[in-house]
Amino acid sequence: MVCGAGTCHDRVSMRRFGKIFLSEDAGQDLVEYTLLMAFVALASAGLFLSSGANVEQVWSSANSFLTAATTSPDASNGDGGDGGHH
Repeated sequence: MVCGAGTCHDRVSMRRFGKIFLSEDAGQDLVEYTLLMAFVALASAGLFLSSGANVEQVWSSANSFLTAATTSPDASNGDGGDGGHH
């Protein structure tokens, strides 16, 4: 084995680094939590996109109801909506 200009030291260091890298699992939790957060974000986005039509339908229904309530004869006769009974 010829060692010159730090080549032996580099090989030993790379082997040691490889063993430590393969045996360490400290960063594994971080990767798992990141993947879990990505899954939750994608699932939430899917739910929001699929429920968009339902929200639009509820909003449209409420808007129609309020429009009808403001244009009904009871609301426009100026008696406060109690039918003229005091």
